[in-house]
Amino acid sequence: GPNGPVGSVWIALDKPTYGIHGTPDPSKIGKTESHGCVRLTNWDARELAKLVSPGVTVEFVGGPTIAEVGGTSTDEFTQQ
Repeated sequence: GPNGPVGSVWIALDKPTYGIHGTPDPSKIGKTESHGCVRLTNWDARELAKLVSPGVTVEFVGGPTIAEVGGTSTDEFTQQ
């Protein structure tokens, strides 16, 4: 549900256990409390979910590298 640890939205990426998700606690945005996920406010996660579909490439620009997926850029994933 919307008050759970991943908020109201979970957008799975092709790296196991990695995803983009909401949070019921906006004060946690930008903190390293996640296990490799990208945390957004629930409302931002819902808006992003409307813009992506399975198979779309997700690229993280200007931030730290988090993982390597199948020889692609270490900060590029495909939504599942």
